[in-house]
Amino acid sequence: MEDTVDCLWKPDGSSVDCQVSKASNGTNTIKIDASSLHSPVNLMAEIKDDEKGRLFPESYWFTISIVDLGDNNNSNGSISVGAVTVEEFNPGYKIKGMFYNGNLTNGSAGLTIGYGPYLKIGDICVLECNATTTGSTKRTFSMTIHVNGIRVGKGFEISNTSNKVFVPCVHITVKAKFTAKVTTKKPPTALQPLVGQQQQRHPLKGEWEIVEATNRTEQFLPIKEGNMDNRKRDNLEVTMNLIVGNDNSSISLSVKFSNTIRIVKGLKIRPDDGTVYDLTSTGGLPMMKSFFDEVEFELSSTMTDGWKSIGFLPDNEDEFRIFNGDTSSNVDVVVVARCIRKTNNGVVPLTNYI
Repeated sequence: MEDTVDCLWKPDGSSVDCQVSKASNGTNTIKIDASSLHSPVNLMAEIKDDEKGRLFPESYWFTISIVDLGDNNNSNGSISVGAVTVEEFNPGYKIKGMFYNGNLTNGSAGLTIGYGPYLKIGDICVLECNATTTGSTKRTFSMTIHVNGIRVGKGFEISNTSNKVFVPCVHITVKAKFTAKVTTKKPPTALQPLVGQQQQRHPLKGEWEIVEATNRTEQFLPIKEGNMDNRKRDNLEVTMNLIVGNDNSSISLSVKFSNTIRIVKGLKIRPDDGTVYDLTSTGGLPMMKSFFDEVEFELSSTMTDGWKSIGFLPDNEDEFRIFNGDTSSNVDVVVVARCIRKTNNGVVPLTNYI
């Protein structure tokens, strides 16, 4: 065994149906339905008869495998995994801690949007939670995120935590089923890519940053300070998550700025050029209730009518251009967007979660 931590799972007191069963290898299977509530439900790991969390190991590996997530009535919910102190474990959005669901959050507000892939059915998320001590009193707690065997990054690194013990926590807004396991040693299988993942990985799949974009008359990305409707932003980054269908004939585009704009298009690789993909309309409009500003309006418009094909740069799968026409005809074809693959290498971890 992987030095499994024999822990229970404590709900936050919300009136929901929560079922927990434990296997002989220490893995807990948890079924919970939070879809009827207007706030999330939180679950915290604890050791029996340890109300303050003092018996919990300071460093550990926390593995979540998502079996089922959402339903027809509430498909927009999410599951977040992270760590909290016993003192900051509270119901709903009153909780405060370190969480990951694709974004980095504190349980009530997004701190870094689009940090990594958003968690979905079939994903295995592993949190490497590590407490280090410098000198006799100073201690630092860090949380490094792995999804499906790939290191996403060190999301949090909190200093001066000598009087705090962080324990695993799950933050749920939907009906969900997942398995949870806490170990004191690195879980070897959970940190390997999923079976067939490398062979099936589509070059377009993943998180991208839209660094340049134009409409029919002018460039609107990068964002200029004067184009922000007098609102201040700490993060002017526009990210895009691409999910390619199982048969490689469709692609889901999810662009995040203030809101998330989603649209699905048909996808077809150019037979004579394996670096170019043609996009076709499926007749659907972007899924979004309202636009906060002109940038989102322009993005929605160009995603619908202006994005016709995608071409990678030569020998480079980390950057592509989006065109407004058929590049094989070379008639009135214009680059309308440029995207680079988003990574967290060199990104400084968050130093607080307040």
